[in-house]
Amino acid sequence: MENTNEILNGIVNQSIKNVICVDDDFLEPYEDVMETNKEKCIFSRQMYSAISSSCECAVTIIPYKQETDVKIINDKMRQKDLLILDWELTEVADIKKAIEIIDGALTNNVQYICIYTNTHNLTGICETLRLYYCGFSKSEVTYAAAQCEEQGLLKDEFVTDIIDCFEKKNGNIKPLKDKVKELGVTVNVDGMGENSKSLWHKLYFAWSDKLLPEKNQFIASWNGDDTVLNIDGRLVFVYGKNIEESSEQIGKVVPENIIPSIAKYMVQAPNSILDALWLYYFNIFQDALYKRTEFFKNISSDAFFYHANKMLKEEGRDDVETFFKESFKEEMTQRIDVKSITIPEEILQMMVDKGEKVEPTHILNELVKLNERITMNRSLSNIEHSIDFGDLFQCINSEDGLCEYWLCITAKCDCRRPEKISNNYIFIGGESCKDKRAIVEAEKQYFSYVEIETEKNSNVISVEWYSKISSIYITDNKVKRGCTIQGSIRGAQKEFKYIGNVKENFAQRMANRAFADGNRVGISLAKMEV
Repeated sequence: MENTNEILNGIVNQSIKNVICVDDDFLEPYEDVMETNKEKCIFSRQMYSAISSSCECAVTIIPYKQETDVKIINDKMRQKDLLILDWELTEVADIKKAIEIIDGALTNNVQYICIYTNTHNLTGICETLRLYYCGFSKSEVTYAAAQCEEQGLLKDEFVTDIIDCFEKKNGNIKPLKDKVKELGVTVNVDGMGENSKSLWHKLYFAWSDKLLPEKNQFIASWNGDDTVLNIDGRLVFVYGKNIEESSEQIGKVVPENIIPSIAKYMVQAPNSILDALWLYYFNIFQDALYKRTEFFKNISSDAFFYHANKMLKEEGRDDVETFFKESFKEEMTQRIDVKSITIPEEILQMMVDKGEKVEPTHILNELVKLNERITMNRSLSNIEHSIDFGDLFQCINSEDGLCEYWLCITAKCDCRRPEKISNNYIFIGGESCKDKRAIVEAEKQYFSYVEIETEKNSNVISVEWYSKISSIYITDNKVKRGCTIQGSIRGAQKEFKYIGNVKENFAQRMANRAFADGNRVGISLAKMEV
């Protein structure tokens, strides 16, 4: 374990190349050091030298002042890997300022956030952030509370019970439902009634005056440690400022301890080894991508301009932009492919040891979720685009209410020029199946693993594909996740809801089978069962 910790420490060190530190006790660069701010000078130097030397990275020190515009600080978060933040930025405690800066870090995808504080209640700060990043917005819970009050579910009658329920009884809403039944109250807020735990959760936030964001962008979760939060994949650590009281603990704000604490957490916390593996590859790939492209090396501008001019005239602007994108992507892929990548033996052994203890029948749903991550192109799924090879749709038949799934296997070149195929796209159909079968036969049959989102929740299901090819006539070919388009199949007009895009290599597997199926020779020969 000790050797594993050293390896993870090295991985974390390499991944942190840009750090930003914000504290009202920092000094401006070149500011005169007076006797009154001597301690600030020492603290600033300690932070700068410890972080820059341990990580071999660039460090940006920002002295926070009362009049500082938080937006200016957040603009400096771009391409930063670690934020080190003082929780008490002002003499009068105003946690809104600190949370605004954390918001900026999360928006800019800063991987690590380290908070240090004067208070002894480190868990309390984690709890404040967990509740703030609960998935609800201020306007959302205010609206729910107003609707309930109008329908007779009143704050004065329930506020004590609801706070007791969610703060002491871990969200057991049975006493609340019983009380509502006694009072004879019935509510309906956008389809959620008095038996909905989600509705009561919103009322808890509204009636207990918890600090909430204007938009519910991020969701926090505990991950095995009272002073560490996972917010949408980014890790938030909370430290105490008082060195004397925690001289033997990692929870003190000594700059030299910040980086080792991240590595220590990755060893101990559940699922964090996945972050370490991701960082391991990230460090290697980042080195490969830093070098400037060599695609146009020794190519004259005349040759390129001639080629670009032809493409513009014959194919259009989209093809020129695709040419640049594909050329760049191909070179980057080649650089990554030739990199020698060897996962440290200690981490491989840890994976083997943990994997052998897992009973797959107990984690079927998790395996389906893993396959969804492996097979779906999340980047393309989440942006508006024209129908492409591998796009997957859901269709509910109005006649019988049955749910069908459709996968586009039209060639990419035809998808780009739908007029050449008269807007007739080639699809194969499928239907949902049992998760166990989709996992047991994952390599033998033809499945997709798809996240289906509704207004209330999301769920990953397994879909089995048929081999029969169908043509769907679609004129409005712009798709966006969760939105529907119109299509005509065998003369029937239907609505197709866009679910996401299956990665090309997996979609090609289904396409190969479908196109080969049409060429099979149907001859029945004499045979004997053995």
